[in-house]
Amino acid sequence: MNLKMLCHHLKKIDVDNNHKLKDYLNQNETWEIHQVKKDNNGIEQGLKKLFPQIPTVLVIDFFASNSIDELNLMRDGRIALKATGIDDVQWSYLLIPSQFIP
Repeated sequence: MNLKMLCHHLKKIDVDNNHKLKDYLNQNETWEIHQVKKDNNGIEQGLKKLFPQIPTVLVIDFFASNSIDELNLMRDGRIALKATGIDDVQWSYLLIPSQFIP
């Protein structure tokens, strides 16, 4: 696959993931956003709560300028994702719906 085709393929995945994320998010009224904390070696060190339960429209807006690199809907309704922002840094997030019961 040449570079042009690879870029096209990756853009399609990004667009698909953005649409899927929006569809998943619209299934609940509010979401809590957590960011995965990592040490200098890239090893996960737990979660940092960025936002308490906030309206879905604000969560969609938060990720609007991001490239959604990976998107996983968990059986319990939570969403795990990796997103790259305009700063070209990839971050991992955990989104927790309002009705989530651990």
